[in-house]
Amino acid sequence: MRSMRSGMGARAVARSVVFLAVASAVGACSLLDPREDPTRLFVLTSIGETAAPAAPTADAAPADAAKGWIGLGPVTVPSYLERPEIVRRASEHELAPARSDRWAEPLDRAVLRVLAQDLAQVTGRRVVAYPWKTTLAPACVVEVGVTRFEAVEEKRVELVVDVDVRRAPDAAPVRRHERIEVALPASDGGAIAKAMSEAAAELARRIAAALAP
Repeated sequence: MRSMRSGMGARAVARSVVFLAVASAVGACSLLDPREDPTRLFVLTSIGETAAPAAPTADAAPADAAKGWIGLGPVTVPSYLERPEIVRRASEHELAPARSDRWAEPLDRAVLRVLAQDLAQVTGRRVVAYPWKTTLAPACVVEVGVTRFEAVEEKRVELVVDVDVRRAPDAAPVRRHERIEVALPASDGGAIAKAMSEAAAELARRIAAALAP
Protein backbone atom coordinates (compact mmCIF):
# COMPACT_ATOMS: atom_id res chain seq x y z
CA MET A 1 0.00 0.00 0.00
CA ARG A 2 2.79 2.35 0.95
CA SER A 3 4.63 1.57 -2.30
CA MET A 4 1.44 2.28 -4.29
CA ARG A 5 1.12 5.70 -2.66
CA SER A 6 4.77 6.39 -3.33
CA GLY A 7 4.30 5.52 -6.98
CA MET A 8 1.26 7.78 -7.30
CA GLY A 9 3.16 10.60 -5.61
CA ALA A 10 6.09 10.18 -7.97
CA ARG A 11 3.77 10.29 -10.98
CA ALA A 12 2.07 13.47 -9.64
CA VAL A 13 5.44 15.13 -9.16
CA ALA A 14 6.47 14.11 -12.68
CA ARG A 15 3.26 15.56 -14.14
CA SER A 16 3.84 18.82 -12.24
CA VAL A 17 7.38 19.05 -13.54
CA VAL A 18 6.20 18.49 -17.11
CA PHE A 19 3.41 21.07 -16.72
CA LEU A 20 5.82 23.68 -15.36
CA ALA A 21 8.29 22.99 -18.15
CA VAL A 22 5.61 23.42 -20.82
CA ALA A 23 4.28 26.59 -19.19
CA SER A 24 7.78 28.03 -18.98
CA ALA A 25 8.41 27.24 -22.63
CA VAL A 26 5.14 28.86 -23.71
CA GLY A 27 5.87 31.93 -21.58
CA ALA A 28 9.35 32.23 -23.03
CA CYS A 29 7.98 32.03 -26.57
CA SER A 30 5.40 34.76 -25.90
CA LEU A 31 8.10 37.04 -24.48
CA LEU A 32 10.31 36.47 -27.51
CA ASP A 33 7.55 36.92 -30.08
CA PRO A 34 7.90 40.20 -32.06
CA ARG A 35 5.49 42.90 -30.94
CA GLU A 36 4.08 45.70 -33.04
CA ASP A 37 5.76 49.06 -32.41
CA PRO A 38 2.99 51.57 -31.50
CA THR A 39 5.21 54.58 -32.26
CA ARG A 40 3.83 57.02 -34.85
CA LEU A 41 5.94 59.75 -36.43
CA PHE A 42 4.61 63.17 -37.44
CA VAL A 43 5.95 66.23 -39.27
CA LEU A 44 4.92 69.84 -39.66
CA THR A 45 3.85 70.74 -43.19
CA SER A 46 4.11 74.04 -45.04
CA ILE A 47 1.57 75.91 -47.14
CA GLY A 48 3.43 74.82 -50.25
CA GLU A 49 3.00 71.14 -49.38
CA THR A 50 -0.79 71.45 -49.28
CA ALA A 51 -1.35 74.17 -51.91
CA ALA A 52 0.60 75.70 -54.79
CA PRO A 53 4.39 75.18 -54.94
CA ALA A 54 6.34 77.52 -52.70
CA ALA A 55 8.85 80.10 -53.89
CA PRO A 56 12.39 78.69 -54.02
CA THR A 57 14.46 78.49 -50.87
CA ALA A 58 18.15 77.72 -50.54
CA ASP A 59 20.95 77.38 -48.04
CA ALA A 60 23.01 79.94 -49.91
CA ALA A 61 21.86 82.94 -51.91
CA PRO A 62 23.69 83.61 -55.20
CA ALA A 63 24.97 87.12 -55.95
CA ASP A 64 22.18 87.99 -58.38
CA ALA A 65 19.59 87.09 -55.73
CA ALA A 66 21.19 89.06 -52.90
CA LYS A 67 18.84 92.00 -53.24
CA GLY A 68 15.58 91.34 -51.46
CA TRP A 69 16.25 87.95 -49.89
CA ILE A 70 15.15 87.32 -46.31
CA GLY A 71 17.39 85.77 -43.67
CA LEU A 72 15.32 83.68 -41.25
CA GLY A 73 16.74 82.64 -37.90
CA PRO A 74 17.85 81.67 -35.46
CA VAL A 75 14.58 80.01 -34.42
CA THR A 76 14.55 78.78 -30.83
CA VAL A 77 12.03 76.73 -28.83
CA PRO A 78 11.75 76.11 -25.06
CA SER A 79 13.91 73.29 -23.75
CA TYR A 80 10.84 71.30 -22.65
CA LEU A 81 9.91 70.98 -26.32
CA GLU A 82 13.36 69.70 -27.29
CA ARG A 83 12.29 66.06 -27.08
CA PRO A 84 10.96 63.54 -29.61
CA GLU A 85 7.55 63.13 -27.95
CA ILE A 86 4.67 65.42 -28.92
CA VAL A 87 3.96 67.46 -25.80
CA ARG A 88 0.46 68.33 -24.65
CA ARG A 89 -0.28 70.84 -21.89
CA ALA A 90 -2.71 69.25 -19.45
CA SER A 91 -2.91 72.38 -17.30
CA GLU A 92 -1.03 75.62 -16.83
CA HIS A 93 1.72 73.85 -14.86
CA GLU A 94 1.48 70.27 -16.15
CA LEU A 95 2.90 68.81 -19.36
CA ALA A 96 1.95 65.41 -20.77
CA PRO A 97 4.38 63.92 -23.31
CA ALA A 98 2.65 61.49 -25.67
CA ARG A 99 3.37 57.79 -25.20
CA SER A 100 3.60 56.85 -28.86
CA ASP A 101 3.23 60.07 -30.92
CA ARG A 102 6.64 61.48 -31.83
CA TRP A 103 8.18 64.11 -34.08
CA ALA A 104 10.16 62.81 -37.03
CA GLU A 105 12.64 65.69 -36.61
CA PRO A 106 13.60 68.06 -33.77
CA LEU A 107 10.84 70.63 -33.33
CA ASP A 108 13.13 73.67 -33.65
CA ARG A 109 14.34 72.42 -37.03
CA ALA A 110 10.77 71.66 -38.09
CA VAL A 111 9.61 75.18 -37.21
CA LEU A 112 12.55 76.73 -39.07
CA ARG A 113 11.91 74.55 -42.12
CA VAL A 114 8.18 75.17 -42.49
CA LEU A 115 8.41 78.84 -41.51
CA ALA A 116 11.02 79.42 -44.25
CA GLN A 117 8.81 77.69 -46.81
CA ASP A 118 5.66 79.50 -45.66
CA LEU A 119 7.36 82.89 -45.60
CA ALA A 120 8.68 82.34 -49.11
CA GLN A 121 5.19 81.36 -50.24
CA VAL A 122 3.40 84.40 -48.82
CA THR A 123 6.07 86.99 -49.73
CA GLY A 124 7.21 85.61 -53.09
CA ARG A 125 10.79 86.29 -51.99
CA ARG A 126 13.74 84.02 -51.44
CA VAL A 127 14.06 82.95 -47.81
CA VAL A 128 17.35 81.56 -46.52
CA ALA A 129 17.41 79.69 -43.22
CA TYR A 130 20.03 80.52 -40.60
CA PRO A 131 22.96 80.08 -40.75
CA TRP A 132 23.22 81.35 -44.34
CA LYS A 133 26.33 80.14 -46.11
CA THR A 134 27.14 83.29 -48.00
CA THR A 135 29.19 86.43 -47.49
CA LEU A 136 26.32 88.49 -48.90
CA ALA A 137 24.06 90.14 -46.34
CA PRO A 138 20.30 89.59 -46.50
CA ALA A 139 18.02 92.53 -47.18
CA CYS A 140 16.27 91.87 -43.86
CA VAL A 141 16.59 89.45 -40.96
CA VAL A 142 13.85 87.76 -38.95
CA GLU A 143 14.64 86.03 -35.65
CA VAL A 144 12.00 83.97 -33.88
CA GLY A 145 11.93 82.98 -30.23
CA VAL A 146 9.14 80.50 -29.48
CA THR A 147 7.92 80.60 -25.87
CA ARG A 148 4.98 78.19 -26.26
CA PHE A 149 3.97 75.79 -29.01
CA GLU A 150 1.81 72.84 -28.01
CA ALA A 151 -1.71 71.46 -27.75
CA VAL A 152 -3.58 72.81 -24.71
CA GLU A 153 -6.17 70.74 -22.85
CA GLU A 154 -7.08 68.87 -26.07
CA LYS A 155 -8.93 72.00 -27.25
CA ARG A 156 -6.49 74.14 -29.20
CA VAL A 157 -2.90 74.67 -30.24
CA GLU A 158 -1.16 77.75 -28.91
CA LEU A 159 1.85 79.39 -30.56
CA VAL A 160 3.42 82.27 -28.63
CA VAL A 161 6.52 83.91 -30.09
CA ASP A 162 8.71 86.98 -29.95
CA VAL A 163 9.77 88.06 -33.44
CA ASP A 164 12.69 90.44 -34.03
CA VAL A 165 12.58 92.04 -37.47
CA ARG A 166 15.58 93.91 -38.89
CA ARG A 167 14.83 95.69 -42.15
CA ALA A 168 18.59 95.87 -42.75
CA PRO A 169 21.30 93.61 -41.32
CA ASP A 170 22.76 96.44 -39.20
CA ALA A 171 19.40 98.02 -38.26
CA ALA A 172 17.95 97.93 -34.77
CA PRO A 173 15.43 95.10 -34.38
CA VAL A 174 11.74 95.79 -34.04
CA ARG A 175 10.18 93.27 -31.66
CA ARG A 176 6.71 91.89 -32.18
CA HIS A 177 4.90 89.62 -29.73
CA GLU A 178 2.53 87.23 -31.46
CA ARG A 179 -0.02 84.83 -29.98
CA ILE A 180 -1.81 82.43 -32.33
CA GLU A 181 -4.48 79.88 -31.45
CA VAL A 182 -5.85 77.14 -33.70
CA ALA A 183 -8.80 74.96 -32.67
CA LEU A 184 -8.19 71.22 -32.34
CA PRO A 185 -10.84 69.00 -33.97
CA ALA A 186 -9.26 65.95 -32.29
CA SER A 187 -6.50 65.20 -29.79
CA ASP A 188 -4.42 62.65 -31.74
CA GLY A 189 -0.94 63.34 -33.03
CA GLY A 190 -2.08 63.91 -36.61
CA ALA A 191 -4.59 66.57 -35.61
CA ILE A 192 -2.01 68.30 -33.42
CA ALA A 193 0.61 68.33 -36.19
CA LYS A 194 -1.94 69.76 -38.65
CA ALA A 195 -3.05 72.50 -36.23
CA MET A 196 0.55 73.39 -35.43
CA SER A 197 1.30 73.62 -39.16
CA GLU A 198 -1.64 76.02 -39.56
CA ALA A 199 -0.32 78.12 -36.67
CA ALA A 200 3.12 78.32 -38.32
CA ALA A 201 1.48 79.43 -41.58
CA GLU A 202 -0.40 82.19 -39.76
CA LEU A 203 2.86 83.33 -38.15
CA ALA A 204 4.43 83.54 -41.62
CA ARG A 205 1.55 85.77 -42.76
CA ARG A 206 2.03 88.10 -39.80
CA ILE A 207 5.78 88.32 -40.40
CA ALA A 208 5.12 89.07 -44.07
CA ALA A 209 2.81 91.91 -43.03
CA ALA A 210 5.54 93.30 -40.77
CA LEU A 211 8.03 93.21 -43.68
CA ALA A 212 5.67 94.98 -46.09
CA PRO A 213 6.68 98.57 -47.00
